[in-house]
Amino acid sequence: MEFRERRILSSNTNDMKTLLTLSIVLFINITAMAQFGEVFKLPAAWTKDFTFELSHTGSMSGGSSRIKFTYDSVIYNVANRQKGPKIKKYLLKEKDRNEILAKLREFKVDRIKSESSMVPVHDGWSHSLCFGFHCIEGGSGAEMSETDKNLFLDASRYLEDFADKKAK
Repeated sequence: MEFRERRILSSNTNDMKTLLTLSIVLFINITAMAQFGEVFKLPAAWTKDFTFELSHTGSMSGGSSRIKFTYDSVIYNVANRQKGPKIKKYLLKEKDRNEILAKLREFKVDRIKSESSMVPVHDGWSHSLCFGFHCIEGGSGAEMSETDKNLFLDASRYLEDFADKKAK
């Protein structure tokens, strides 16, 4: 009798785990579909909850960089095989936030359209600019118009230069 009770209890636990897993997957899919249909717009002013991240990874060189912009800081992580990881930080001021937002508008980042290839790229590089769930993907596995590619690269260069010059 005791063995049968353990088996039933074990079966119920597995059913609960499966149900929980399916619920999480369904939630993620619904959230992703809702995000997919939304149009991204830059905010009129940089609020405390507005953050974005620029990242670059080169598979052949093994190097990578990640720059996170928050309301009050820039955190610049750089890693390469020769020198190892390095983290630089800078405290943003209102003037900086206004300048960055103006440049992002100038580069029309909220209008750039990109598509990631579903085919794996083994010797390429990736470049992304993410505002929450809205990401602009560049790199060898991404496709975008020539105009959008130039705007994306200009915005990326500006943000990387800003972080490199200011962060210590």
